Amino acid sequence: MSILLMILACGDKETYSQPEQTQATVQLLSIITGGGIENVALSSLEETELTDTDGRAVVNVFQEGDYTITAAQQGSMNHSYQGKAGATAFEIIGFLVNRTTTDMVFSQMGIEADPDKGIVVAALDNPDLSPAVGAAANLKIRGEDYPEYFIFGATGTPIQGNEIEAGGSSFVFFPNVNEGLFDLTATGASGTICSAHPTGDSTYTVSVMPDTVSVVVFQCN
Repeated sequence: MSILLMILACGDKETYSQPEQTQATVQLLSIITGGGIENVALSSLEETELTDTDGRAVVNVFQEGDYTITAAQQGSMNHSYQGKAGATAFEIIGFLVNRTTTDMVFSQMGIEADPDKGIVVAALDNPDLSPAVGAAANLKIRGEDYPEYFIFGATGTPIQGNEIEAGGSSFVFFPNVNEGLFDLTATGASGTICSAHPTGDSTYTVSVMPDTVSVVVFQCN
């Protein structure tokens, strides 16, 4: 009788299958030289791959769902690339900034990095990966716009602002953000829409972690 009950109990259980996976190719570049960064550990779905001499590595993510790809290298804060995947393979071209450069930039802005908090970055790119001039990003904390943000302007130096300038970089930085889940919204220039790469919407709920740079890449067209 007990064996029969065990068989019936097992038969009542639903079979669980994980979602299908697709591949994400990540290339990490130096913001100083523009060259690829080698031997960065990229982690996703319990697997880790090292970037090659061009700064590239391929990892798996779940199809049609949110992904988190963590880039780790000694001397740098972890960089967490986040977005929504589709059914097909895609590519992310990003950056990895070492702590020395981060501290230098924060110092120029009169900011002291808090290791108990994180940094949020919105990368606002055109389809050709050039900066989406006129696009802007906002981070909502408990319904209010986060008040601290900066960009790299046309002079190549950090300045307060959240809208991409002609001749500047494509990044909007939000420093010293508390741990948690917050809405990051990208607004395109007139006539354009920005969406979290590759298949997300204009607003992405970003996960912020202590001593980590959380990056969401938006494509604007």
